[in-house]
Amino acid sequence: MALDESLALARTLGDLTRELFALNRLGTVCIQIDLAETERLYMEVRTRAVAAGNRERAMTALNNLGMVAEERKDYSLARDNYQQALALGREIGVQDMVATGLTNLANIDITLGTLSAARTELHEGLAYALRLGMLPQVVAAVIAFASLAYAQGQTERTLALCGLARRQPAWSSDNQRELDTMLTQWALDPAVVERGMAKGMELDWDKTIEELLKE
Repeated sequence: MALDESLALARTLGDLTRELFALNRLGTVCIQIDLAETERLYMEVRTRAVAAGNRERAMTALNNLGMVAEERKDYSLARDNYQQALALGREIGVQDMVATGLTNLANIDITLGTLSAARTELHEGLAYALRLGMLPQVVAAVIAFASLAYAQGQTERTLALCGLARRQPAWSSDNQRELDTMLTQWALDPAVVERGMAKGMELDWDKTIEELLKE
């Protein structure tokens, strides 16, 4: 496996940064197969990154540990990890991590029912993503706004936003999996979903983004 070779080479060269990167990628590969091993790898990256003063690798590990905790539905731990990753991102000026971290936090806050905090995080996260030209992250923020709308009982708005996001060029298989998971949880009538998402085709992208920033 290429990652195993990369890890072995990094260790041979004594290149800690590359070693931690390889360990992190191995964790990403394992996340759908062995969550415990994934967590072990991310914890190793975090511990060693902190010891070496490598804040960027520590930041990435914390964000990934947040995803592991979220997968386990330990939302309090997930939020703590995401907050720490976001704080490090702000501290060292990794703006794409700030944009991602804010959306991650918002999704957790929606799950926890702290909707006001989620809205504030989404506003800032969307603004960051737009400023950086991160269209995939803009799409992720729109999906999160849809989830927020659902939590507020706005089913039509929810589905229209999902339909709008789905037609964007940056829509990915990860976005589709997230949408599928949300639709399964919501258990809406398929006909209602189809009609609602079709309305997203009628929305203007730029105008809708402006509206979301002002909500």
